[in-house]
Amino acid sequence: MNVSLKGRHIPTDNDGDANFTTLEDVLHVFTHEEVVELINRQIRAIYTQRVSARKYAECQRAHVKMLNDKLRGMYGITQAKATPQQVEAAVAEIVKGER
Repeated sequence: MNVSLKGRHIPTDNDGDANFTTLEDVLHVFTHEEVVELINRQIRAIYTQRVSARKYAECQRAHVKMLNDKLRGMYGITQAKATPQQVEAAVAEIVKGER
């Protein structure tokens, strides 16, 4: 279903964001079917955002683990105690190993 905002009077707050206060306000602007469609879209967006954030966090943890493993192998330390030069050298070794 295509829900268009064109030609609708949507109440807004001082920042210009939609500002519905009651379900009746929403139903004066949208039909029941449009409300259901908008809610479903928002739920899908929230789910997609949650999955993306989880995948990003997993990827970040994997990168940190890879860096810490390389630093332990090269210097016997982790990123928390490494100098910027040691981190750069470890990253260079990781990149060199990926080629």
